[in-house]
Amino acid sequence: MEMIIALALLGILLAIAIPSLQSYAVNENLRTAVRDFMSDFAMAKERAISENTNYTISFSQGGNQYIITSTSGANTQIKPFSAYGASIQSSIPAGVTFQTRGTVDPPTDTNGGLTLINPRGSTAVITWNAAGRAYAQFAMR
Repeated sequence: MEMIIALALLGILLAIAIPSLQSYAVNENLRTAVRDFMSDFAMAKERAISENTNYTISFSQGGNQYIITSTSGANTQIKPFSAYGASIQSSIPAGVTFQTRGTVDPPTDTNGGLTLINPRGSTAVITWNAAGRAYAQFAMR
């Protein structure tokens, strides 16, 4: 009898906890997507400086991905946001280009930024300045 009561209590606790854990996992995937993008953003800046060539990060809303390319085209990487369950909304259709000294063209001060949205409606807005420093703001639901 005690075993049945303990199992019933465990079942009730799991029924309450599982939806919270699922929403936590969805929001954590959004945070991971932002961390990975910001890491790639910094990597493109570092490569532009060290290789003395321009690097461009372009956004494909239809493909739900971003593409990192060098001026020479030798180092092209395609990174999907769909792996994180997030969709992309970019207000900068041409993307962003890192010059050989590490500066960014265009900065997002006047041109918007990159917005990621997950299925729960949580958003992450990534902006950057002319010096190539990226910032993220989250609105979690």
